[in-house]
Amino acid sequence: MWYIIILHPEETTIYVSCYDGYTLWDKIVGSTPDANEEERIKMDKLAVAMVFTSQGRAFIHGGAELLRSKPDPDREYGVDHNSYDSGDSTNQILKLYLINQSPYYHD
Repeated sequence: MWYIIILHPEETTIYVSCYDGYTLWDKIVGSTPDANEEERIKMDKLAVAMVFTSQGRAFIHGGAELLRSKPDPDREYGVDHNSYDSGDSTNQILKLYLINQSPYYHD
């Protein structure tokens, strides 16, 4: 019965991106070619807000709330969508990036 889920929201994991695959920011950029950066930032904030305000367990991929990307210039779109075996240059979160790029970061 569908209403059973409502009785046990703690058994549900809510997420918009996970550790393997595109980051939320890479997916937004790749799927909204006509949007400007300000619109994309709003999309990211809305997606993360939905995770944090939904019932259930929130799962946030590291950096999704910071507009994190997984760069890889050798890939077709310049991002690594399958970074399981990729090195630190793709998988690390750089503080310098946070300071210079992320509108969310406040030191």
